[in-house]
Order: sequence, then structure tokens, then C-alpha cells
Amino acid sequence: TEALSRAVPSDKAWSSVLASNPVASLNQISTDLGIPSRFRQTSLRSSATGVIGWKDVRAGASLTGPGGATISTDIEGEDFNFGDPVLGATLGWHEGKFNWTVGALVNVPIGFWEKGNLSNIGFNHWGVDATAAMTWLDPEFGLELSTAVGLTFNFENHDTDYTSGTELHAEFAATKIMSQQFSFGLVGYYYDQITGDSGKGAKLGDFEGQVLGIGPALNYTFMAGQTPIATNLRYFHEFNVENRLAGDAFFLVVTVPVTSTQP
Repeated sequence: TEALSRAVPSDKAWSSVLASNPVASLNQISTDLGIPSRFRQTSLRSSATGVIGWKDVRAGASLTGPGGATISTDIEGEDFNFGDPVLGATLGWHEGKFNWTVGALVNVPIGFWEKGNLSNIGFNHWGVDATAAMTWLDPEFGLELSTAVGLTFNFENHDTDYTSGTELHAEFAATKIMSQQFSFGLVGYYYDQITGDSGKGAKLGDFEGQVLGIGPALNYTFMAGQTPIATNLRYFHEFNVENRLAGDAFFLVVTVPVTSTQP
């Protein structure tokens, strides 16, 4: 707050304007700072996401002794439970067919987690993610291309004395829009842990993970009374997996706006 008050004239009263009209004030701030007009169409959004998930984990391990004898075992776990809620904020600009956003997410570790459980839904530690994204949309042809790149910073799991390293992630999507209600496309992601794990619980050292996933996606929006409900179904098959459990993943995301404006 002190830095902001020194940087701009006091009569702008940005803080009070932000509280009363965030979008209008952001446009005013952009003008005051000399940002070109084509980038002044701004939006500010906040979000809170609840997680309910089902996870089925199966793994095998074997140990070969000096004499050639092998001991093997299979382990598995399955659970359906609540995960960690995620709080977020996004700032966006748009010009013509292009949209840019920068955002932050905070993982709140109150979801289900149990030490020794292979299929935990929660993470049991705080996490902060910063992401920049860009979307190109051609409404006449009905094509949308999107990409995002971000970094996730993990904090210590105090129950295991384990801190996962910083994670680089990139996502992409190519979507064909058939109507206001339905679209489909191809989605994918790349994950690379760029710093090693640490803490007393990191018995395997850095253990830096990596994975590439790709698959189809379906989007459908319908009305529940006066409220639009957006659903997104995605399937990913993973490749080039290192130091992570490999497999396929399904995601179903349902988005319900807190408020909506009807035309």
C-alpha cells in the first residue's frame, strides 16, 4: 500500500475505486500508467474450487538379492473423498481475437490425506501456482487455440518432513466450437519438476518427475433454471513418465457461476 501511494497521485484513490468497481478501476489504472488503449480492456476475477475425487492406484515392486532370488509384491489403494479446495484470482486483457491472462492459485490443505495411503485425494501441504495464458478465438470459424505456462511452488508436508520441488507445467487446447452449448477438441499437458525434493522424508534424493499427457475433451453447457451450468470432460494418456506413477486420467469439471446476467 505504501509503495502504491508513492507511485501515483493521492487523488486517484485507486483502493476505494477498486472496492466499488474493479473492472472500471483497472481500466482507469491502465490509462494512468500509459498502457496502450488496445490492452485496456481488463477483467479481474476470483474463484474458489472444491474437489471431489476418486483415485485407484495399483503398483508392483520387486527386489533381487545377491544370489539371484527375487522378492516381489503388489500394492494397491482406492478412495473416493474430498480434496483440497483451491482459491484463485485472474487478471485478463483482450484485443480482437486474442486474450491474455495472468493468475495465481493457492492450494488449501484441508482435504482428505492419510499417511501411508497411496490414493490420497489431498496433498497435506500448502501450494502456490502462478500461470500466464493466451487464447486465440475465431468465432466465425468456431476455433479456439489456448496455451498456458506456469510454476507451482510447494511447501513442506509436516507429517512426512517432505517438500516437493518446484514444478513447471504447460497446457494446451485446440477446440472446435459447434454451438453455444457444445464443443470438442484435443488437450494436453507437460509437467517437469525443475528442482529436487528435500527434507528428512526425501529418502530417494531429488526424485525429479516428468510426464507428457494428451487426449480428447468435450464441453457442454446447459441451463438449470436461469443459471448456466458448464461441464468439461477430459481424458489423458501419459507418455515419457519419469519418477511418477504412470497411467490414464479422466477429469469431469462442473462450473456453476455464483451470479449470472441474462441478455
